[in-house]
Amino acid sequence: MAADPSEARHGPVGVASGRARLRVYTAQLRGKLETDPAHLRHLVTSSGLGYTLEP
Repeated sequence: MAADPSEARHGPVGVASGRARLRVYTAQLRGKLETDPAHLRHLVTSSGLGYTLEP
């Protein structure tokens, strides 16, 4: 019997690619939201919390 393909996504490789994908999406979103992506103002990374959206 073949393994369930959804199980492969939850392994170490799946987690790493998910994190990389999140970084790409976050960078793209910051490029659209921030006037200066080098000085973050709206989409801020908060240690231990994740991302916060500031007005």
